Amino acid sequence: MKKTVTTLAGLAFLMGATPSIANDLSGNKAYHPPEGFTIRYVEKLNKPEKAEVLRRATDDYVQQLQAVIAANPAIADELRSHHVTVKNVIGSRSTMSGTTIYYVK
Repeated sequence: MKKTVTTLAGLAFLMGATPSIANDLSGNKAYHPPEGFTIRYVEKLNKPEKAEVLRRATDDYVQQLQAVIAANPAIADELRSHHVTVKNVIGSRSTMSGTTIYYVK
């Protein structure tokens, strides 16, 4: 019993102290901050990922995405704190880990 409690306490500590790391589309490790999203700049993407983001960035899609972000003050404020204006967000994608990637022009 004592060993189980110690193991669980150690595991809980490691989970709280370790940043969430997952592979992004290019296979690189990406840090997922506590906000629950990451910001990726389109000009820094590899060619296939950039082409996919730009293909999806139709006027209707971008307007709807920006409206959703603007309607959620917590996300809009957090993006602004990272010097990202909502009008520059042109795409998003949810990851399997539950975070969201926002693509910014």
